[in-house]
Amino acid sequence: QWHLMNVYRSTDRFDLAIKAGTRALRLAKAHDLHERLAYILHDLAAMYISIDWVASLTYNEQAMTLWRELNNTPMYLESMNLYSLQQSFIGKYDEALKGAEETFEIGTLINNQWALTYSYYVMTSVYLQKMEISNALTAAKTSLAIAIESDTLGGQITMNFLLGMLYL
Repeated sequence: QWHLMNVYRSTDRFDLAIKAGTRALRLAKAHDLHERLAYILHDLAAMYISIDWVASLTYNEQAMTLWRELNNTPMYLESMNLYSLQQSFIGKYDEALKGAEETFEIGTLINNQWALTYSYYVMTSVYLQKMEISNALTAAKTSLAIAIESDTLGGQITMNFLLGMLYL
């Protein structure tokens, strides 16, 4: 059900994705599958980000709690970056920057290049929303440099796209 949710989500069939995600969530809870539950919650949070902010934030906070309990730092950082992005979208810029900075610090300690790249993506987003274009450009360029240095293709694509938008 979890994979089905992601297939439906990636093919823009959100009504079916929500149904599959709800079934996946119910099964993971019923069978006490904490790690699987954390993945499901994280992906539900990502899916709900454009549909229902309250649900997205609730799912992500639950996922973050589980990642900490499971001592899965890379996935905690993934959820923390999503949390920071959520905060930026609702105008809690200080909270968003604080989360991005925490993600960067922990990501540096464990050498998680995707977390480093994405933490600067969040910073770019915050500065762009605040119309601090100079800071947004600096953060985007830093993110792109990290992505290039670490050969993180997804980060390079994302940040080149964002830089292009900033320059326009």
